[in-house]
Amino acid sequence: MSLSRTNGHTLAYRSRQLHRARGLPIPATAEFELVAVDDPYHFASSSELSLFRRPLPTANLEFDSTVMWDGREVVPGATVASELATQANDATMGHAQGRATTQAQRESIVRFETELATAQILDRAAQDLRSAGARGGPDNGSAPDLSTAVEFYDTRFNVGLSAQDKSDLAAFLRSL
Repeated sequence: MSLSRTNGHTLAYRSRQLHRARGLPIPATAEFELVAVDDPYHFASSSELSLFRRPLPTANLEFDSTVMWDGREVVPGATVASELATQANDATMGHAQGRATTQAQRESIVRFETELATAQILDRAAQDLRSAGARGGPDNGSAPDLSTAVEFYDTRFNVGLSAQDKSDLAAFLRSL
């Protein structure tokens, strides 16, 4: 596919679900040097990069370790939930050009985002991940809370955790 024409660029980026994030300055601590700019859309310059990325995950965020692909919402020591709350407020005020969200609204958004889950059922090589006694898919990979997940894995793998061990492990996982 030729990328030399505008329609070639559009088709390439849309078919691969790439999104452009523009207006990002080159960090002073960058481990690279920009030697040339060739941007047919005229978004990039020698002082601003026009970057392309794949869509961010929209499910299983409870297990994510960061928010935003480039770390813009990362605050050292902050939880993913607090970063998602900040992101929700920033997106409402920036993209939607609305008013700042209330604490209750941010909590509701974060609760919704962290409750979305997906699980793989089919693999091209292995086929159905639930067949022949396998335990793949959403039925065995989701739990309403971490205590239930700890209980599930303790039983499934016959770990033999005490009630206190299970409580401590769930508390530890919540702190991550």
